[in-house]
Amino acid sequence: MGWFVGFQAICGAVVAGVVWIIAGSPGALASLAGALVVLLPNLVFATRLSRAQTPSLAVVWLSGQLLKMGLSVAGLVLIARLWPSVNWPSLLAGLAGTGLTIFLGPWFMARQEQQQHQKRIEELLDRVQQPKD
Repeated sequence: MGWFVGFQAICGAVVAGVVWIIAGSPGALASLAGALVVLLPNLVFATRLSRAQTPSLAVVWLSGQLLKMGLSVAGLVLIARLWPSVNWPSLLAGLAGTGLTIFLGPWFMARQEQQQHQKRIEELLDRVQQPKD
């Protein structure tokens, strides 16, 4: 999962480069800020998930998703307060360009990693579907 955060960082840098060509340095900085609003919460999520034990995996995943949303909102609020003149279209381009890479990730996963991921999903589903004693 850590490789994916790196992939998102590369995509954020590419988006910032394109924005730099269109909007100059202020736009590129805003785009990088938008990318960080996605990257930092995803890094926290990936770290927590990689350390989770199988019995608590579902709870860690759900709480991690909620934490990601909270950190992203907090990042946007922080940027709005500390940088009132931020170029919002550029910031949102960085945020979207980095965040939407989630749809590209499965295309780049190695077959073995896809099988491991599928196995973990099946384990979670089995645990959820097991009747409680």
